[in-house]
Amino acid sequence: MAMFTLGCGSDPETFADPTNQLPAHTNWNSYNLYRFDPTTQNWVKIVALAGPIDSIPALGDHPAILVHGLGGNIRGGSLTPLAQNLIQQGDASVVFGFEYDTQDAITRNSTYFTQALQLLNPGTVHPTWSMLGHSMGGLVIRASVQGNVLPIATTGNKVVTIATPHFGSPVANAVQGADAVTQTLVTGLLNQGGFTNADGNPSEASVNSAGITDLRTDSAFLASLNGAGNIDNHPQVLYFTIAGTNKGPFVTVNDLLRVNTDDGFVTVASANPPQLLPTGTGTVDSDHTHIQSDSRTLTLISGFLP
Repeated sequence: MAMFTLGCGSDPETFADPTNQLPAHTNWNSYNLYRFDPTTQNWVKIVALAGPIDSIPALGDHPAILVHGLGGNIRGGSLTPLAQNLIQQGDASVVFGFEYDTQDAITRNSTYFTQALQLLNPGTVHPTWSMLGHSMGGLVIRASVQGNVLPIATTGNKVVTIATPHFGSPVANAVQGADAVTQTLVTGLLNQGGFTNADGNPSEASVNSAGITDLRTDSAFLASLNGAGNIDNHPQVLYFTIAGTNKGPFVTVNDLLRVNTDDGFVTVASANPPQLLPTGTGTVDSDHTHIQSDSRTLTLISGFLP
């Protein structure tokens, strides 16, 4: 059997034993927040399920917050190269990581993201933020930004989305519309990815979860997010988008589900939509999982920031 993953943040070599019986998934109804320590190059949890457990560092003049994608997390380190590069290039004064339940609805997670920003910005004078999201993470950020006045600078904040399905992914449609045998196969493979319960332990994944439903090209969530008056730039932020152009190991899932994408999960048209009025765009010859740490992606981002 060929190995692949629908999760955005896990590599096949990190998969668990597919015969494991995982506990049922339970919605977190909350979030975790980390700060990146450039000295140890580790992520330090400072908020556990919305409750502070460590001190919040000074924000400086240009803080950044990173948001992982479907089936990903912060503690696993998939966003560590990006965090390192932001600090090394002087593009961020401090870097935070937002960790959330990717099987839950994106609108709910966007509410938690807003709460995290409010926790980090308790005063009345706010710095200019850079908010960077991989895949689903970009939609979490957009859903928080749109329709809200956030506790960030009045103007000039930057949102960078990396392989984000702004107009959905045909993979999500195909998975949910597949026959029972294919759905069972995909569920087994999803269970080898990075889906967890709030305690951090692996949990069973569902192809019909709210998170995956929101990623459908015809989802009600995306119809609302991309509706008239919503899709263009928010007064507080400038958008930048990056798309992948190499399916890599995702070619197997594309063939199985009879879909055609550019990075294995998202098309360039969905990841770099002109309707978003991005200030800058770029493409990287990388697959959906590895694009977030690809050196070419990091170079593009350095050109967009601070």
